[in-house]
Amino acid sequence: MATAMEEHIKETLKCKVCYETLTDPRALPCMHTYCCKCLDKLEKINQGQEQSLCCPECRQVHTIPEGGVAEFKVNFTTSSLVDLLQSMNVIGDNPKCTVCKEDEIDNDALTKCVQCDEQFCKDCDRYHKRFHKGHTVFDLTGDQTQDKASVLNVVKQSVIYCEKHTTNPLEIYCKVDQCAICATCYAIDHSDHKCMDVHKAALDNMKLIDELLVKGDKLVQNYEKSIQNTHTKKDIMEQEADDVTNELNNDMNTAIQAIRDKYTKNIDSVAEKRATCAKQAIAHLGHLEMQKATTESIMSQLLTLKQHGHDTQLANMTQDISSKSKEWSQPKDFDFDNGITFKIHRGEVFDDKIVFGKVDINILRNISKTVRLCERPTLLRKVKSNLQDVSDLAVTDNNETVANGYGTPASVYDKEFTLKTTFGKGFYRATCKSNNIYLTRGTDTVNVYSQDGTHSRDIKIPSLGTCSGIAVNSRGELVICDAGTKTVYHVDSATSRIMTKSEPGTLNRPLYVAVNSKDVMLVSDNGAHCVVGLTRDSKELFRYGTEGS
Repeated sequence: MATAMEEHIKETLKCKVCYETLTDPRALPCMHTYCCKCLDKLEKINQGQEQSLCCPECRQVHTIPEGGVAEFKVNFTTSSLVDLLQSMNVIGDNPKCTVCKEDEIDNDALTKCVQCDEQFCKDCDRYHKRFHKGHTVFDLTGDQTQDKASVLNVVKQSVIYCEKHTTNPLEIYCKVDQCAICATCYAIDHSDHKCMDVHKAALDNMKLIDELLVKGDKLVQNYEKSIQNTHTKKDIMEQEADDVTNELNNDMNTAIQAIRDKYTKNIDSVAEKRATCAKQAIAHLGHLEMQKATTESIMSQLLTLKQHGHDTQLANMTQDISSKSKEWSQPKDFDFDNGITFKIHRGEVFDDKIVFGKVDINILRNISKTVRLCERPTLLRKVKSNLQDVSDLAVTDNNETVANGYGTPASVYDKEFTLKTTFGKGFYRATCKSNNIYLTRGTDTVNVYSQDGTHSRDIKIPSLGTCSGIAVNSRGELVICDAGTKTVYHVDSATSRIMTKSEPGTLNRPLYVAVNSKDVMLVSDNGAHCVVGLTRDSKELFRYGTEGS
């Protein structure tokens, strides 16, 4: 099994271009080592008459020497380690003497020469040492792990010979040319250069390497710390992005729901008005059909009498004919006056906002240009009240009468106008609904009493100033005149919430209000000297009356 050291060295001896074991390794000035053939395949950068290449790992740019990439420095240590480790893989667990093998003699090898790349038995080793003094030889134990460890030590101890003077070892280091040389090279080319022993130069560089390793260690630690910090920041950023995305999705869903609710409300309103109008139209059609059938029936009888009736009977019909003629001469309300129109205002989408679409629903009623006054009422009965002055009257659901005056208590009379009870004091206006009596006194509060005169509660409406006229519509909402703000309000009697109010400028000084069966408000506008008809959503239906009329 390979040791951790061996695995580390094998990884070091791997080319980072082809990812195979280095062959003919060359070291770039940045100290990264690659196969010579791999360097030759890299893309070249033209810089004038020179060419350069980019280191695949650190991306530093290096000028290619004259003669091509083969002229980059040979990494002797790397090359030696590659050769030795590969040869050790070939040797196997039971090495044999390569010299004896040539003579077909099978002897176990005990040593190996680095320079000769041969394994020797005991006799061949003795002969080799006699004729090849200076060669690096190490023992073979048969244990590959131990033998490979010996190889690593031998590389450091091996002798490197001069390429020019092949029998001379490189023992001198020239500081001027910064290269290792042999004694002959020194005598010929470097005698006037400052030189030193190659081993001393190696020791000096080992110290520098130690310092460089310390710096590299700090760099690696900083890189590791930065990597961890970057991972942490990335995780935080991604988590924040996820949170924001979730919030945006929730916000989007809320906005979509709000849009859906808004448009659904409009759609429901259109459907409600359509259904109401259709129901009224069907009722009107039924009335017209019935009146038509009745008229046709009478006409059929009259036609029969005209053709076949006895003169005596015809003579006695004078009053009936006159009465029917008068009836049929009266103006008839043939038209359906409850039509509606819809006007859509389409929504708009901008970069920074959305304007909701809406629909205007106008109820069309044919209002007579002239107002027909009712016949003068007939006095049926006159009852003297206990009040000094009567400012308002209201009728409860069980037909009892509530009367109130400005400076006196309110009074409740039964159906026979017998006084049942009195309560409170100083009320202006009164109205009744569902066993409750609602009264105003010119403030922002509506006082609520039961029909037996017991005080139930107060409805305070801060937006109002001087509540005067009051009524109740079919929804149970209070319809209140406020002369101070010149407005008529619809107020939820349970929550005091204002549901609708008349548009500014519609009324001048509204004092009294009544509500008909269609929830149309009939407002007595004292300041404008007229009566104004308004729908619940404050659409004006009619206005009649002038000062002094």
